Amino acid sequence: MIVKTLFDDIGLDPKKGAEVSHFYQAKNSKHMYVADYRIFGKILKKPSVSVVDIYYKNDEDYFKLGFEEGHTSDGAIIFYIDAFLPWVLEEDPEIM
Repeated sequence: MIVKTLFDDIGLDPKKGAEVSHFYQAKNSKHMYVADYRIFGKILKKPSVSVVDIYYKNDEDYFKLGFEEGHTSDGAIIFYIDAFLPWVLEEDPEIM
């Protein structure tokens, strides 16, 4: 529930568009994904940390949230989710 609470706190609708990228399949068979949400506005109070580990087992098995500021030409703040997730579809991921 921490992710939903965070989305509510910053006024971000998770059903709206994010740029989602698949990077690779790890040795543990999980797949690394990154979802980036672009936020426009002004930061009134910065969090004490820029990255929050929701779950961390090792470098190829984690779920984390973070913010990046000042990396875009249009002044957007990037809220991102990095996660290693299992493939659950019947289709072969290599064909997708």
